[in-house]
Amino acid sequence: MADELGKGTLVTETRRRKQVLVHIAREYEDKIKISVQNLEKQVADVIRNAWDISHDLRVGLKRIGVADTVIREAVGEEALKTAAQGEPVSSARSADLSPGESSPSLNLSDPLDESDPGVDAAAAAAKRQNLIFTAVNEIAQALTGDFKINNVLTMIVEAMYRGVISDHVLMAMANPKRTQVTARFGLGDDFDRIREAFDLPLREGSGLPARCILEKQEFVVDDVRQKSQSNLMPRALMKLLGPQSLIFMPLVVKDNAIGLFLVSRKLGKSPFDKQDLRDVRTLRNQALLAIHQPVGHR
Repeated sequence: MADELGKGTLVTETRRRKQVLVHIAREYEDKIKISVQNLEKQVADVIRNAWDISHDLRVGLKRIGVADTVIREAVGEEALKTAAQGEPVSSARSADLSPGESSPSLNLSDPLDESDPGVDAAAAAAKRQNLIFTAVNEIAQALTGDFKINNVLTMIVEAMYRGVISDHVLMAMANPKRTQVTARFGLGDDFDRIREAFDLPLREGSGLPARCILEKQEFVVDDVRQKSQSNLMPRALMKLLGPQSLIFMPLVVKDNAIGLFLVSRKLGKSPFDKQDLRDVRTLRNQALLAIHQPVGHR
């Protein structure tokens, strides 16, 4: 059904697209009870969400075959005109980007720690999301010109570290023979020692970093105290990180995981929530965009 909906969404003519949705609703009504009107609303919501994300990441929906007429119906004529003029606008929000060369340092203000009892949690969360949005746009701006991929990856690590309020962030890569996974970039206390310790075998049964790459899956550990720590990572590495919660996010290129991001918070801090996970995914996707760019642009 999802496959048919995807193809139906790309139909340019409005009347024909509605006929496709009517057919899909009837074909699957014995399995999924949903009206045609509801289905139309769901499809429009998906297009609006895709529009927002595509502008955050600077990936045009036209490149995947979505016609102007389809986008216009979902996000409105004004948004489409603004995008055609090259301005970074989504259907939900806008931001001013200042041009400049790519840099390994982001122009960000420090977020507020929501776990601090003296901090207004709602204000802190809003500031943190603004920080993430600013970081995403600055990184996207870097990707539009000539850039050094190491600089962009460093910017992404910094955005994860500061925007997700992490104690440690590292990016690790599998070696060409796919026998080891080693840390490349990172931030956090004692990072030099952590990078030295993060040289792990890439095989089944050697911990979550290996599983993340071999299975091409993300893993979230809310509380390491409730898990067998020996199954997570080597004891020396766990001692250096001192984590309570962990995110393992794979870097998958052409159906092959080439590395991962590891994000951690120390004991005593709140575990990562769904928004944290979404933010890490968004930044990971920007790393994939940087890796996919032709060599001449980086």
